[in-house]
Amino acid sequence: MHKLPDIKQKRYYDHGSNQLKPLETTDTVRVRGDGVWSEKAQVLARVAPNSYLVELERGKRLRRNRCHLLKTQERFVPVHDDDDDREKEVCVDHPSGGATASTNQSAVTPEAAQSSHSTDQSQPVSTMSDVRTTHSGWIIKLPSRYVHD
Repeated sequence: MHKLPDIKQKRYYDHGSNQLKPLETTDTVRVRGDGVWSEKAQVLARVAPNSYLVELERGKRLRRNRCHLLKTQERFVPVHDDDDDREKEVCVDHPSGGATASTNQSAVTPEAAQSSHSTDQSQPVSTMSDVRTTHSGWIIKLPSRYVHD
């Protein structure tokens, strides 16, 4: 009974759409996550007609639909585990007796680390509870008539 309108609707929808081209193995792609083409990956295999197995640069493997993969001309450079060992190295003793920071990690003073993690102390505590932030990032201040001191 509803077949005719469904067929007509499909025809009009398909008129403005286009088929995505299939990806080849070793193609470099960007993976869509949270609305942005964030991470670079390499196609390992085609699992289903529109589904691919990809490996991210950091080594994690994902299965993604073709509509969430964007083919790019970028070069895929996998990150190896031995890089993680070098990042953990904080200080290297110099032959002169002093310690210098490793080349892979910049030195951070405790004051700088504390200031980056501390909250803004200039506002009174009572007004902090009057301000809300939505999941999309909007800051909402309650009108003064709703604020109870």
